[in-house]
Amino acid sequence: MPHTMPQDDPSLFSVLKKSIGKDLSTITLPAAYNEPLSLLQRLAEDLEYIHLIEQAAATEEPYDRLALVAAFAISAYACTRYRSKKPFNPLLGETFQDKRFNFVAEKCCHHPPILACHAHGNDWEYWATCEAQNKLGATSLEIIPLGWTHLKIQDDHYRWDKPSSLLRNIMSTQRCYLEHVGRMTIENSRTGDYVDVDFKEAPFWKMNAVNTTITGTLYASNGEPRGSLSGNWDSSLSYTSHTSLEIRKIWNAHPYPSKASECYGLTAFGYTLNEITPQLEEEILPTDSRRRPDQRLLENGSWKEAEKEKQRLEEAQRDRRQRGVSRKPIWFRKVSEEADGESQEWQYIGGISENKGQRVAEGDTNIPEPLW
Repeated sequence: MPHTMPQDDPSLFSVLKKSIGKDLSTITLPAAYNEPLSLLQRLAEDLEYIHLIEQAAATEEPYDRLALVAAFAISAYACTRYRSKKPFNPLLGETFQDKRFNFVAEKCCHHPPILACHAHGNDWEYWATCEAQNKLGATSLEIIPLGWTHLKIQDDHYRWDKPSSLLRNIMSTQRCYLEHVGRMTIENSRTGDYVDVDFKEAPFWKMNAVNTTITGTLYASNGEPRGSLSGNWDSSLSYTSHTSLEIRKIWNAHPYPSKASECYGLTAFGYTLNEITPQLEEEILPTDSRRRPDQRLLENGSWKEAEKEKQRLEEAQRDRRQRGVSRKPIWFRKVSEEADGESQEWQYIGGISENKGQRVAEGDTNIPEPLW
């Protein structure tokens, strides 16, 4: 990271207390409360441990594969252990690509905020539609994810939901921190086998203590237990098969950079997401998050300039919406409402690499209006 984060920002509650009872997705926070990544790039962080998917694709044993898929779903939280800031809310039409795993993401809707992403590799395909509700409590901000994450490995189709995330210490002058609490269910829709994972919550009397413990049980479609998971969402997981009773370590988190706590709590993988090499300069879309000027200014330590630029971009987006020229999604299309009735499903339509930012839908091949 070229610069550490600001250390003297005021209590988050001093801003949020004016918004009690309001839809927090409509609240604009100062740039000082952001980290230099967008929510689209945050979705890409979920695939840091892509080797778990590749291992799952290489095994034929169904419960070993299910355990590896569950480990992959849990590993997405390892990058949040020291996070205390909010990612930038993408502008409508903003995108992000990562060719390491053929990943593409786009902001598809602004009210409510909806993001969609897609990735693929040998024998696997991954996609998700992401939105969230926020609930402001007395001492924490609860982020409630909506929608499902999908992973298809050969003929197996897995999907899972996500537990709530609690941003603690919002009333304190101490640094905020995230704790993930609740249940996650990873189901193979082809076989009916599933994993029930429990993210444990720290006791209320242990102030500033993060409980990273998880436990999980693998079940056959008839409800018979077939294995178990144990460990911590920020460090490692072990799998025990009920057939062999062998305990195997199936995931270890990558070590954090030495000054992670001073650099927004980002991992080494997170550092790479905002990098633009000369080759990437030629390849990424004009709407890519890495080109966002306020985010880049924040990363470089120019906090006041980042705030001014953030306000300019948000005002320009409001102006586009008022003029009726608000951007429409280019790379994803809404295909259905999810079965829960509360979330949507968006599908990647392809073509992003071949067209280099040109509109491929409905025969319109004009370059989209710049966002910046």
